[in-house]
Amino acid sequence: AGVEPSAFRVGKRLVFLTDAAMLRLDEARAHTIRKGALLVEYMLLFAGCMAVRHTRSARRKAALSALEELEAAERARVAAEEAEEAQREAASMAAEAVAAGAAGG
Repeated sequence: AGVEPSAFRVGKRLVFLTDAAMLRLDEARAHTIRKGALLVEYMLLFAGCMAVRHTRSARRKAALSALEELEAAERARVAAEEAEEAQREAASMAAEAVAAGAAGG
């Protein structure tokens, strides 16, 4: 109940410390708290770095897949143009054959 400032509870016992020892204990506590806060700060910083890394990786993957889609669309367009050209050539050759057959017949 009436605990003096120099008293410190260890388990169920009350230990009396000198003022200097009490100061050292307070310093040690403050240091531990600072270390804990620093650890939390580092953990948050690390988590932030990991989140940034993940975001960058996701963006890079998205950009890469978008680029691949563009390349695939370009290849499809070129293939369609080539097919159209081949169809025109076949049609003109057929027309020439019909004309030659009509002229020869």
